[in-house]
Amino acid sequence: RTPLTAIRGAAETLSSAGAALDEATRADLLASITQDTQRMTKFLANITDMARVETGEMVVKREILDLEPILEAAIARVPDAYHTSINIAPDAARLRADPTLLEQVFVNLLDNAVKFSPAGSRIAINARREGDRVAVAVADEGIGIGRDDLPLVFDRFFRARRGDRVAPGTGLGLSIAKAFTEACGGSISATSPRPDLPADGEPGTIIQVRLEAA
Repeated sequence: RTPLTAIRGAAETLSSAGAALDEATRADLLASITQDTQRMTKFLANITDMARVETGEMVVKREILDLEPILEAAIARVPDAYHTSINIAPDAARLRADPTLLEQVFVNLLDNAVKFSPAGSRIAINARREGDRVAVAVADEGIGIGRDDLPLVFDRFFRARRGDRVAPGTGLGLSIAKAFTEACGGSISATSPRPDLPADGEPGTIIQVRLEAA
């Protein structure tokens, strides 16, 4: 369900049955409209920034950044990502990227991890040095990505299937993360299932971002 669909549904309910609804229900519907309006605003901002990056209209900074504050800021922006742990190797603590774009990359990756994982499951962010690059892996304990879907997850508007149903969302979160990562001079990849999880549980997914070390 997209934010616009949710906004329309709540607004139509208020319009058609508002007088018959109790105060708590009306308050919940109004809160839903506010929340989904904020989601839509952020979504449109992401789309605008992605277009500006791809057309070269946006000046992308390549600053030396401390990684941990960027990750902490991203976690704070994803309400259900509070179970996220951060482990950064000493030689992977700094990298070169645009701070605004990089934070949004991790917001999108965390949002994706939360969306496809059981409530309360753990998300782990691990950063290590790989030659002249810093590799930052966002690992979840979710439903994983099917073998046929794996090459397509960063395609614009692609949404994986859950059985006979298409996954919720716009299909743009990971494609935006890819565009912003590449604008910062980096690369992004996905692995599923996770090799470190038990075979009898959820397969999980690892999304790895590689950027120039500083």
